[in-house]
This record gives sequence, C-alpha cells and structure tokens, in this order.
Amino acid sequence: FKEGEWIEQLRRFVDYPLLRIVVTSVAAQIRKDWFSELCEKTLGLAPEFAQSEAFYNPIADAKSGAKHNDLTLRNSYKTPHALGVDRWLAMIAAFERTHVSGNDSDKGKSEGESFVVIDAGTAITLDVVDANGLHLGGHIVPGNELLQQSLLGSTGGIAWSASHDDEALGSVLGKNTKAAVSLGAQTMVTAYIKDLIEYLATQGIRRIFITGGGYALISEAIVDLIQYQNLQLTVEHCPTLVFEGLSY
Repeated sequence: FKEGEWIEQLRRFVDYPLLRIVVTSVAAQIRKDWFSELCEKTLGLAPEFAQSEAFYNPIADAKSGAKHNDLTLRNSYKTPHALGVDRWLAMIAAFERTHVSGNDSDKGKSEGESFVVIDAGTAITLDVVDANGLHLGGHIVPGNELLQQSLLGSTGGIAWSASHDDEALGSVLGKNTKAAVSLGAQTMVTAYIKDLIEYLATQGIRRIFITGGGYALISEAIVDLIQYQNLQLTVEHCPTLVFEGLSY
C-alpha cells in the first residue's frame, strides 16, 4: 500500500461532482482508517464502508425510496456483521436479479428463485439462498492458487522439488512436482464444486451466479457436470456482482 500511488488514483476524481464514496472491503480497521484519511485529504469526503446486515429489502420506488416490505433477503448469521461483506453484497445483487428484476408479471412477488452465489478468489466462497430469500448458509474454502501456495509455503521438500521444474508437465496427472501440485489443486477445487452443486440440484437450486478471478475453473466444472448429469441449471458469469450489490 503505497500512499503516493493511492493519492494519485484518487486525484483522478477531483474534478467530478462526487456526493458519496462507498467502499466494500474486508481489510482490517486500521487499513480502513488509513484509506478514510486519504479520501478526506484528497477529495474532501469520508468514505462509507458497506457492512453486512440482518436483512435487505429492495427499493420498490426509486423516487420515494419506498421499500418492498414483502421481499426480504435474510442473513443467517447470528451476528450479521460477521458475514463477509463481499458475500453479502453478491447475494444482494443475485437477490435483485432473481426476486426483483424479472418479468413484469413476477415483480413484487414475495417468492422468487433459489440461487447459489460463488465468488472464486483467493478463497472460494459459496452461499445458498432459497426462494423466500433466506440465506441457508455457505462455505469458505481455499481457492486454487491458495491451495498451491499452502503446499509450497509449508512443505520445504515440495517447494525444493518444484523449484527444479521449468514448466508443469502433465495433463491429468503431474509428471513433475510443479504439475503434481497445480493439477492436484485444480482437481480438489473441481471435485468440491461438482459434488456440492450436484447435491444442491437435488434440493431445488436452479440458478448459479459466479464471480471472481477464478471463475473459469469453477464454470468449466459446473458446465461439465450439467452436461454429464443432464441437470436443469442456469450458470451466469457476473464479474461485477459485488459492485452491483454495493450500488443498492
């Protein structure tokens, strides 16, 4: 975090008539305080940090700000703020898509579609919401790169062996350590995703939203599962899903 680089980026917005700065971050409070000071010093505005809440009601009328009281996304956590804010915002965006922004005949209904949100980043988070808007819970597991880093960073022998490999050799099975680690991690991630999605399909889940930089591996695994099992699932790649949620 180089202060000069951040200030340079913030100065790009100096000439814009900004009213608010809204931020989503899972960084420590000390880092948020640091960023707040930069924003106030550079733009004269204190940023608002989004946080997870116990429930979310979408806006029914943009002019009046009236809420859809019969449409509610409900957080399953006993301590709502403890749910990662990126997870919450991604669920809000998916909830808007499945419960609010459908066909005109569907708008305003208290029941929509059940869905899964998968955010494939450093960690893979997966959250499930039923047709009534109840968050049923989720998972947080290591992502593909984190799995590899944990092996290479915690086991000296594996790291030493991989350091002798110029490139990963192999397709399904690794023919050197570098490939054995990378292919093994990919297999763990895809097996986890396929197993869970297959189960969720039996529970009535029909719609899956995927976001995050590691979406390709996840999406490929699910599409493969759909074709193999002939499942009735819709998969949507939504790169800006968290920011969509932040906009609400």
